[in-house]
Amino acid sequence: MRMDRDAVRKKRAARDSHILVTGGAGFLGSHIAVALLKTGYRVTVVARSSKRLGARARIDRLAGWFGLDEGQAGALEVLEGDILDPGWPEAAAGAGRVDEIVHCASSTAFAELKRAEVEAANIDGLRNVLDIAVRTDCGFFHHISTAYVAG
Repeated sequence: MRMDRDAVRKKRAARDSHILVTGGAGFLGSHIAVALLKTGYRVTVVARSSKRLGARARIDRLAGWFGLDEGQAGALEVLEGDILDPGWPEAAAGAGRVDEIVHCASSTAFAELKRAEVEAANIDGLRNVLDIAVRTDCGFFHHISTAYVAG
């Protein structure tokens, strides 16, 4: 059963909300995740591994850049995944109850050559994250993008 708005507001006031942030290794996602963590929320970030580093290592590197101590960095839960992976919604749903989702993962490429990649990330990926919102009975869904800030 979906949580009502008053219940979410009470959880926010008590800093008892679990917030899932997609794009956790990106510019906006990392800044939002750290701000939420410092404010006292339980935060799970979704991040992909890179060719050189796993998702946890990428997030730990960012935590150091933000000046988080080991305790704060350790409190930041990391879910390695790609919003385009068809199995990803099941993995994310396994993260437990999610009260809010802040969706920052996207492709901001503007080249026609990357049209398929952009559409996949920004349409199919969004669809997968919305699926997670339904599966976890998320109370609020925040969709944030910088796609047209840089273009």
